Amino acid sequence: MTRWIRIAAGLLLAALALLLHNDLYHAAGPLWRDELAALRIATGPLSAMVPRMEFESFPIASFLAIRGWVAAAGATVASLRMFGFTVGILLLLALWLAARALDADTPLLSLALAGASAAVVRFGDAVRGHGLGCILAVLTIAALYRTVKKPSIVNWIAAMLACVAAVQTTYYNALVVLASCVAAAVAHRELRNRILSLSSGAIAAASLVFYLPIFRASSQWNDLIRYEGGLPWIWKQFTSTISMSGSLAATAWIALLAGALAASIAFARRSREMLFLAVALGVLAAGFIVFFAWLHYLMQPWYFIVFLCAAAVLIDAIAAHSLGEGALSLARAAVAIAIVFFTLAETREAMAKRWTAMDLAVAELAKMIKPNDLVVVYPWTLGVSFSEYYKGPAKWTTLPPVDDHSVHRFDLLKYDITHPEREQEVVAMTKQTLASGGAVWYAGHPPYEEGKAYEGRHDALIDADKRWCDAFDAAVKSGAHHSLDLFAPDANTSEYENLLIQGYAP
Repeated sequence: MTRWIRIAAGLLLAALALLLHNDLYHAAGPLWRDELAALRIATGPLSAMVPRMEFESFPIASFLAIRGWVAAAGATVASLRMFGFTVGILLLLALWLAARALDADTPLLSLALAGASAAVVRFGDAVRGHGLGCILAVLTIAALYRTVKKPSIVNWIAAMLACVAAVQTTYYNALVVLASCVAAAVAHRELRNRILSLSSGAIAAASLVFYLPIFRASSQWNDLIRYEGGLPWIWKQFTSTISMSGSLAATAWIALLAGALAASIAFARRSREMLFLAVALGVLAAGFIVFFAWLHYLMQPWYFIVFLCAAAVLIDAIAAHSLGEGALSLARAAVAIAIVFFTLAETREAMAKRWTAMDLAVAELAKMIKPNDLVVVYPWTLGVSFSEYYKGPAKWTTLPPVDDHSVHRFDLLKYDITHPEREQEVVAMTKQTLASGGAVWYAGHPPYEEGKAYEGRHDALIDADKRWCDAFDAAVKSGAHHSLDLFAPDANTSEYENLLIQGYAP
């Protein structure tokens, strides 16, 4: 009887998670800059795909998946949003398959912590590789667990293939593969099986050698996105990510993670399977902490979603193994339903936001702009989406004037930081436009916002951002006597491209 109650609870949770994916599918709207960059790499010439991957954070499999989808279903907004929706549904299926493989019977806590997580749904359904990475992370854990339970040739081959596929979808999965392979090696008693466990990870690691030239190329500019925040910053960004579904969701996440780690210590020696789960969760958590501390990046929510999915599956399985099959097992279902029930409203609110307002802002701009006007886009990253949606007659540039907006060209940004004459090009264009009677349109986020994000952590970027904004502000004040607020941010758009447009005329 308890099993059927758990299954009913799992089906209810899956249905609520499906509702969230549906909400996002209908609300997401046109693609924002990160999605556009990924799409352009995926659908561009194959000869240019690998070189341009320097400016993205995914291995080749994610781009090939997007390319294949576009070839089959087209590149319309509806088709691409269906790609994200499909990935989301496949993730729910993967959570269900993983629960069965890990002897958890039915996914409950994994659906509550990951399947119905605002962060996982929103960023996993984006037209990028995050969702695919989450799917492979979950399946990799399940595949290595199966080798512990039944070390057959078929299971070993499946585990090796899963490991390689996982790291070829997102680099973060290298940590999932590491945790799973180490856990399998620890859980196995036979030397042969331990070697096979570690070999699975070694083969996956070897497949990443292909990307060494890409890593070397990006090392020439990635100091621009380094952020010396340390462990307090990682914790802040992690809690911010799990709080996207509300403070209750964050509290539940922290409590269940701590509880699962405690149960791992208490019950690790109960069976080889429980030992695998305990070691995998411990290595996974430690691995992500060490990696993020080493990375020193300005952390974004999507950095954490592979960890959220992998950890959620392990937490769920540890709870299932610890509570057993009796009446006590219903506590897992009760907690999972309570989490989703009390956070559903906030999570649906997060799903109701558009990804970008760029298309709407450009449509308003088109009503006003004249051929002799100038558009200045800030920050420069918005140039990727502005180049997609702006079809007007006037010239436009970014602040600073990065010359290629097909993808995020951080290498060109680094040049602009160290060459003050570059912003003088924007200053000259601004003054010339105003002097000739044209209007200057400022499109983007409020001035100085880019630098504020790195306040106290990256002096060179902060100083350059202030220099750029000061120069543009002085140029506008020198020739503009009238201003107009054309487009304002609104609450229905994600913060990443919720922009304003202001006009300045002589």
